[in-house]
Amino acid sequence: MYIVPGLDEVKIACITLKIRGIELFGFLLYTDTDHVLVNYMQDGIFELDRITGEKCAVFVIEPPSKRWFSYVKQKHHVWWDAYGTQIEKRSLLDRLSESIHNMRNKFSRISISDNNNCQIVIGNGNVIGLGNLMQEEYNTIFDRQEALSIAKHFGLGYSSLPCIVFFKELESNEIFTKHLGKHEDRESLKEYFRRFFDSKEFKDLLEGGGRKWN
Repeated sequence: MYIVPGLDEVKIACITLKIRGIELFGFLLYTDTDHVLVNYMQDGIFELDRITGEKCAVFVIEPPSKRWFSYVKQKHHVWWDAYGTQIEKRSLLDRLSESIHNMRNKFSRISISDNNNCQIVIGNGNVIGLGNLMQEEYNTIFDRQEALSIAKHFGLGYSSLPCIVFFKELESNEIFTKHLGKHEDRESLKEYFRRFFDSKEFKDLLEGGGRKWN
């Protein structure tokens, strides 16, 4: 999996990833209103990173979590190579770290031992977790609604979401779209992804044959 905020970053990433041996690209497209998928990706992104294999890179617009940063650094992930080691050059990670720092300064006089369980009352009785409040800083950079524009880039209608679009070249009109359909819960999505990335259909896409690209 490769987290990006938009298409401009994909164009750059594809060059690097091809050098690293990637033969097939995908873009997992969904928005904030695809609630089951958004919920699944909190943990599922780590499994997807493994089951997509070493020859396929799937891009996604998803606010990176603290766990994601730890994961990619420990695994020497290509995403970390691209962003995590470029802090001195004002990389994306540098901007994210600055956002976190700014949020912490707002609460500098408050002692908090558990950000995830801490709740803050805003306005007229509106309660929000501190962890969610800090996450809003990520959301300004990684806006899932950008998936709607990316769908148009691939010539897809809004009703095509959620889906995975597979492609060899970003600017090519040869794509293969895997529609995710309707899933009621995380377990259903988990089984769906496991079956697909273990299927002959996916292996044919990697090999460039079998399925006809549109």
